[in-house]
Amino acid sequence: MPRRSAASEGQERSARRVDARRNREKLLAAADEVLTAHGPYAPLDEIAKRAGVGNATLYRHFPTRQALLEAIYWTEVEALQAAGKELEEASDPAEALVSWLRAFIRHATAKRGLASALVAVVDDDDSPLLAACHDAIRSAGRPLFERAQRAGAIRPDITLDELLILVTGITLAFKRGDILDSSTRMLTFLMEGVRQEK
Repeated sequence: MPRRSAASEGQERSARRVDARRNREKLLAAADEVLTAHGPYAPLDEIAKRAGVGNATLYRHFPTRQALLEAIYWTEVEALQAAGKELEEASDPAEALVSWLRAFIRHATAKRGLASALVAVVDDDDSPLLAACHDAIRSAGRPLFERAQRAGAIRPDITLDELLILVTGITLAFKRGDILDSSTRMLTFLMEGVRQEK
């Protein structure tokens, strides 16, 4: 049997990596839908089926339910980080912060069930993953918040943590279906309250 060239073997490995990455993305998308709709103990078989892969592929990527939930949640946090990065150079610091807070509300609302699901299966209430997610979210919002404060758009006696607590309160005050319609109005009221007095 003729030996394959190093280039041929390299192309095969590259193709396998691309295939594995594609399968992982499909699994995460399917798991997000299934677990958000049916809770933390929805059948993993259903996730694999919806993603169009076998159970072995699911377990190869995510050996436990907790690993799967953590991956989904962290992917969403990364999206929120990316949104913050994109807004850092926006011309209007106040509007940039408000835009990021809208993204935060969408994240908190859409992932409310997912966060509960993760807490339900995490072994430790002080999960390092959840702490890392919260730190990452604060880190994403901090440059926007501080820039808005420096521009005089946000009062100096409020902290980012306090603002995020207030915004989280908006997401908890409504049912999931209502919040997306009401968030802009409620966020406008909130931002009027934290603006720097002229």
